[in-house]
Amino acid sequence: MTDDLLARVTKLEAERDILRTLYTYAHSIDLGDEEGWADCFAQDGAFETIPRFEGYEPYRIVGRERLQDFVSHHTRPPGLWHKHLLIEPIIEVDGDHASVK
Repeated sequence: MTDDLLARVTKLEAERDILRTLYTYAHSIDLGDEEGWADCFAQDGAFETIPRFEGYEPYRIVGRERLQDFVSHHTRPPGLWHKHLLIEPIIEVDGDHASVK
């Protein structure tokens, strides 16, 4: 396998791993799998909101224990606005760094 082909395959595998994490995030929060949801984050991972509606304040939750506590109080479907969907993510992988829009 050439170096170029290896680099391309490695990048594709990273993109697939990121996509699987995004899917796991949505399914686990909706199904009440707090541990599965927290597993989507690093040990010192952070969940941060950027409110788009008036009256909501931004917040940041850091660390596995706090993440699990947060998600354990999250509402579950079939409540309105509580089904997480992932539509056409744009995943950018550049070496050891990645981003998703």
